[in-house]
Amino acid sequence: LLVNDARARHLLATVRNRELPIHDPVSSVAKLAIQFLLARPGAYRVPASLPFLGLGETPYHRPSPPGALGPRAAAVLAATWDASAAEAPQRRDAAARWDALIAGRPALTGIVPPADTVPGFLRYPVRLPPGALDARARSLGMMPGYPSALADLPGFAERCLPADSGFPGARELAQRLVTWPTHGWVTEPDRRAVAEWVARRWPRPDEESGR
Repeated sequence: LLVNDARARHLLATVRNRELPIHDPVSSVAKLAIQFLLARPGAYRVPASLPFLGLGETPYHRPSPPGALGPRAAAVLAATWDASAAEAPQRRDAAARWDALIAGRPALTGIVPPADTVPGFLRYPVRLPPGALDARARSLGMMPGYPSALADLPGFAERCLPADSGFPGARELAQRLVTWPTHGWVTEPDRRAVAEWVARRWPRPDEESGR
């Protein structure tokens, strides 16, 4: 994808057959097991409540030498590849449900994908009013998208041009963008809980008349 001139072709030739070191310690098994257990909606509130984990943050790390995929990680990838592909329709179905939920609520803004695309919806992005995300929403899997705009992130600010533009769109997303879960572990009770939270904060006329 990046080779588009003679210099890039030369650089590619120098690394084409280079063997990358494999970093796959025994501790990777424990990390995979912990990730498997805590990634479920019912348990995710545990790591989400621990600020030192930095979930949702965007720390800047300087580039490090690349490494090869270890055998344990490769085994997990092979075992989950087909399951991940099969989950795509579930994610799109979840996104359609969230589309219906935010419809008619001017305070909530979703996205409009281009007509010739079929999104995979790894998460479902919504713009909420600033400060609307509370502890209950987080426990249901709604998480902030970005802690800050790239223009305000150490290590990136000097790369954002033009520097005098203010980046209003990026800063608005940092304040308002929230993503909702779409994965296959989202159950019907989870969806009802999200719908109740949304209806309580931003009721539609039909919901108010039904009370």
